[in-house]
Amino acid sequence: MATISQPRTSAPTREFPQSSVEFDWLVVLLEALWVGGVFVDGWAHAHGKVDQSFFTPWHAILYAGFFVNALFFASVAWRNHAKGYPWSRSVPRGYEFAVLGVGIFLVGGMLDLLWHLLFGIERSLSATLSPTHLMLALGVFLAASGPWRAAWLRPPTHQRESLVQLLPMLVSLAYVLSIHTFITQYANPIVQSWADKQTPQEMQELGIASILLTSVLANPVPPVLFVALLAIINGLLIDALNLTLKPSVERVTALRLFAFLVPVVTEMIYFFAIQMLHGIVWVVHLWVGSIVLAGVVGLLLSYLLIPLEVVQE
Repeated sequence: MATISQPRTSAPTREFPQSSVEFDWLVVLLEALWVGGVFVDGWAHAHGKVDQSFFTPWHAILYAGFFVNALFFASVAWRNHAKGYPWSRSVPRGYEFAVLGVGIFLVGGMLDLLWHLLFGIERSLSATLSPTHLMLALGVFLAASGPWRAAWLRPPTHQRESLVQLLPMLVSLAYVLSIHTFITQYANPIVQSWADKQTPQEMQELGIASILLTSVLANPVPPVLFVALLAIINGLLIDALNLTLKPSVERVTALRLFAFLVPVVTEMIYFFAIQMLHGIVWVVHLWVGSIVLAGVVGLLLSYLLIPLEVVQE
């Protein structure tokens, strides 16, 4: 007698599995192991704690964090696919690139092993620019952005979200910015504060370029003991600008002004700290111009958020 197989639970193929704040929290906690492993391994490369072997305790920490996250996303995709969701929509909306990041990191890890066998172990600056390490960083970057993208794409509600609901998105964004800072540390005014040193013009140009680079994604704060106080002051001033200007897509002029003033305020605090600690060596034209250019970078970035064509329409 023929048996009748039970049909798999169906799910709309154009929908994603439902996400939740609890899911975002779980991802953020698991990715702390992965992102933390990146910095542990980076510290080992920068301080000569690695030998010519790929199999080190530092790599073990990094790849343990990766495998925990890979197994988690694989299990989520498998369960949702069993419910009828296609593989392309088997994770909550916003986490598709996180799964892609897992795949990129897996391939990058295998290539990194081959790279080490062929060319040896990277140290110091070369460790941040190794092609396979950049591929690994891209994988972590995409995976870490998952909770941020999920919150961004989640349908808006009329209820005000609590800090518990918003915190996974903020932590995810902190992961993303920390990875960016890690990869570009060779051109970061926090690592090298050129403004307080007598240097050739080429180093001054590098200092200005590093300020503009960090203004694109993360505004610098000086690496000093009272960094927390300066960060709080910086945040309060930016909050005051936000409350005063009320930037939004409906108030485009206010948004553009806000985008200009945020890096200006932050760079002013940065140079204030440099002056208080060591004294600014740069001539006034140089450091004041750097502040203005940082504001221009922020202004230009606002046109990516709201293009001129949209305003004209």
